[in-house]
Order: sequence, then structure tokens, then C-alpha cells
Amino acid sequence: MKRSSIRSPYLWAIVAIATVIVIAWVGRENYRPVITGTAAPEFKALTLDGSETTLSDFRDKVLLLNIWATWCVPCLTEMPSMQRLHEALEGEDFEVLAVSIDASLGDTDNAGRPGGDL
Repeated sequence: MKRSSIRSPYLWAIVAIATVIVIAWVGRENYRPVITGTAAPEFKALTLDGSETTLSDFRDKVLLLNIWATWCVPCLTEMPSMQRLHEALEGEDFEVLAVSIDASLGDTDNAGRPGGDL
């Protein structure tokens, strides 16, 4: 007599494929498309000089909003590139707004490294 069909590699392949499909179907709600043409929610933040800025201060400009942290190595690596981009597009209705989620005012330098102002 043949062995149980539970040990069949074909059955395991079908079970694996079905599992992937079920996981993808259940998780599909977590992957929402980017919504274009709508306004971002308003927020307030402190600038390096201690004054308050809001998102609406950048109305009618292209804004690169970078949310970063001092412990995030890729975040720190991209800081010099964002600085160069800001310098290259200065005066072109383009702004870079880097918001640290963990550093206090004055805790980072111009490249995003701990120790000065950004």
C-alpha cells in the first residue's frame, strides 16, 4: 500500500502556496496606495532657533519632509545628500524639513551627527 498522502511533496507545495495566498489576502489592508491630491495633516515643530513652524508655512512649495532619529544609521548617512540637495535647489520653491524624533534642540550638528545644531 502507498504511504499516506500527507508526506507527498505536491501536497506540501499546495499547502505552502495556499498559506502565502491567505497571508497576502489578510495583510492586503495594511498596504494602502499613496493618496495624491490631498493635504497632509497640519503639525507644529520647533526650529533650531526655538521658533515655531507649521506645515502650512511651506504652502505652495515642494517640501521634502524627512523624519529621522539619531540612532538610525541610514538616516545619518543620507543627511549630507539632503544638505547638498537643499543647497542645489535653494530659491527654487523647494525646502527640506528634517524632523528628529529623538534629539532635543541643539543635540545634532549640520550633518545630523550628535553634538550641534542641524
